[in-house]
Amino acid sequence: MPEHDLARYDITTVNLACAAGLPGAERIDVPLCLGWLAQATDKVRRWTDAGLEEFFHPNPDEFKNSEAYFRVLALATVLQRHCGVRYDPSKIGAGPEVPFELHDQFVYGVMQGPGGTCGTLPVVYASIGRRLGYPIRLVSARGHLFARRDDPATGERFNIECAGEGFADLPDDHYRAWPRPISNPEEERAFGYLESFTPRRELATFISSRAFTLRDHHRFREAVETFAVAAPLEPENAAYPRSILGMLAEWKAHLQTLYPPQFPRRINIDSKPSEARWPWMPWEVEREFRALHACESCLTDPRHEEWWWRPLRENRLPLREVPTSITVNYDALLRNP
Repeated sequence: MPEHDLARYDITTVNLACAAGLPGAERIDVPLCLGWLAQATDKVRRWTDAGLEEFFHPNPDEFKNSEAYFRVLALATVLQRHCGVRYDPSKIGAGPEVPFELHDQFVYGVMQGPGGTCGTLPVVYASIGRRLGYPIRLVSARGHLFARRDDPATGERFNIECAGEGFADLPDDHYRAWPRPISNPEEERAFGYLESFTPRRELATFISSRAFTLRDHHRFREAVETFAVAAPLEPENAAYPRSILGMLAEWKAHLQTLYPPQFPRRINIDSKPSEARWPWMPWEVEREFRALHACESCLTDPRHEEWWWRPLRENRLPLREVPTSITVNYDALLRNP
């Protein structure tokens, strides 16, 4: 889809679409979320119009002589004071060992749940801001997402840090050191840090949230396949190759915990580079994906479980002779997963 066509889609609608079908997504009430956004937008509009007359026009120097700045300040103030927008209290100060739930990954947590996170609050601000005609875009630092008013028509640009109370227009250099330092300009360019998102990058980011959620449920094959959808949307971004390689390593480690005694040490994969599913991906990486997919299929096949794996785990004699190797026809596996 051309970039300008993708830009016509509401960012919240795209975000929620990327959550469809995930465990727990049956709780998402999309009409409720979109209705909440419409009401919040109307409330922000009315308060902003009144505030411009009462506060900004008489004293513009108190707001950096910028109507755009005042409008974003009003946006943050109304959403937090009058619409209940807040950071999820249970995630404030939480360390990396605290798992993020579905409502922390997708925006419905702001409207239906206990609150948002740095991954969802900027999306809500951008969604309502765009309804009001503000050129608000998403931006990523290392381990953090924030918003930015980035107006190509006027050249006015400032960051919108909205994960706390109120909002702060922190400079880019702040994010080069926080929350995790960006090592050097090369890393900043390779991962697209501090660049205003395009609609295509927004979509890739939400698809990645879907992939991480699948990973959290040990659905590693689907997680890698989902990253393989996101990666071509940003072919120059180093985050996707890193994420795919990391996910493959996690998948392999997970499968190894499932090995029963006498699990075959050799699984042969009948597949060729000419049959690559993702031509942009190095064959060595796709071959590892295929090997893990085949291994998982052998471990979870109900017949194999009945014949070999369950008896071996229970210290009983298997119903059939345990093979020393297994050969998998990968095309047949794809046709009949």
